Amino acid sequence: MIRFATTTACALLLASVTLMALAPKAQAETLGLPMAGAPIPVPPFPFDDLPDTDTCNVPQPLGSGFTGTLHGEIEGVLVEAMVYLYDSLARSRVMGLVAAGAEVEVVLKQSNPVIDFFMVRYRSADGRTVEGWVPAPFLRLH
Repeated sequence: MIRFATTTACALLLASVTLMALAPKAQAETLGLPMAGAPIPVPPFPFDDLPDTDTCNVPQPLGSGFTGTLHGEIEGVLVEAMVYLYDSLARSRVMGLVAAGAEVEVVLKQSNPVIDFFMVRYRSADGRTVEGWVPAPFLRLH
């Protein structure tokens, strides 16, 4: 009986240590942030981009309570498993990467001649927050 209890306790301890080791990895896979001195490269879009950011309209606040889901799909094909959030419509730097399927708060909308953008805010389970612009094709509004 003591041997069974010891074996069970060891198995539970091993399982909890394994879960604790995997938890940060799971959180890291849902949010990627640039490291100091190691920016995330800006990728090209798989669709038409804005030809001139000077011709864009003024961003409009949506008010509180607007949410959406980042999906990273184009015509049903996943092209970004981690959706890029940009500093601006000019996309000079990546503010962070958020896993496709994540729910975000939608703060602003900017309607533009070629492609609309949304300013979104994502809060990870570990308390980290990233905010940035995402192109409309990668966001499904609720």
